[in-house]
Amino acid sequence: MAESITDKLATMHKLVVDSILDDLEGLEQPMADGDGNPVAWPMEQRQAIQRMALAVLKQNGVTAPAPKGSGLNNAAKLAGKLDFKGLQEKRAIVLPFKREPESPAA
Repeated sequence: MAESITDKLATMHKLVVDSILDDLEGLEQPMADGDGNPVAWPMEQRQAIQRMALAVLKQNGVTAPAPKGSGLNNAAKLAGKLDFKGLQEKRAIVLPFKREPESPAA
């Protein structure tokens, strides 16, 4: 029986993700020069691998939970409550909150 297009795409996706993961894990180990001496990865290559990994994460809707105590958990909860998109459709004027300037430490 012929493999369906869905199965083929799933296989391709798995191979790409595995390849990018291998590349990321490889960044943890230094490269070797012609004499076998460890050398740092070129910054451009590191950044390219990291960009590919982030793109795959975004395409798959992967997010990391905020660390406890970071304040981001509360911000995420508030973000859902402070969604004014519906008001924009009604042509309402939405003014952003004005923040008080922080006083310099004495």
